[in-house]
Amino acid sequence: MVDDVYAQAQARGKHTERYLLIVVRNVIGVVNRITCLLRRRRYKMEDISVSFDDRNRTHIVIAMDGEKHDIEQVMHQIEKLHDVLTVSDITRQHGHFFQAFYVDGKSDEDLRSINSHLLRIASMGKAPVGVFMVPISESAEFEAKLRSAGRSFRRRLIATV
Repeated sequence: MVDDVYAQAQARGKHTERYLLIVVRNVIGVVNRITCLLRRRRYKMEDISVSFDDRNRTHIVIAMDGEKHDIEQVMHQIEKLHDVLTVSDITRQHGHFFQAFYVDGKSDEDLRSINSHLLRIASMGKAPVGVFMVPISESAEFEAKLRSAGRSFRRRLIATV
């Protein structure tokens, strides 16, 4: 039996991945305050993406796995933090989410053989790295394909909101 309340809820199928967009003033420590709040409350971030705009604001997208009421609670807690401008649940805006996969390859031809979503091939040291931009709705299948082929990769959440 699993002791963790979140693991139990996930096993019952009550958890779903949610995406929060947090817009804050671009000041020192604001991202730290948000992540510390999540850590103290035992919320698990699945992924995080940080970008900046020309109006001195930081846009943070956090992927979290949790029940709806837990996500709403954390949104209210984040809204109370200093320098936070807005917090919104953007989960339903799937067209704006991508996973960038950085896949290690033996050669350029090896990476081209993956044959889907290849954005570019970069030389990183001795071996090339393929950059694949995959819509979030297809990322689980793409990741499974890489794992089954025994490929080494890293991934990063990209949000265009």
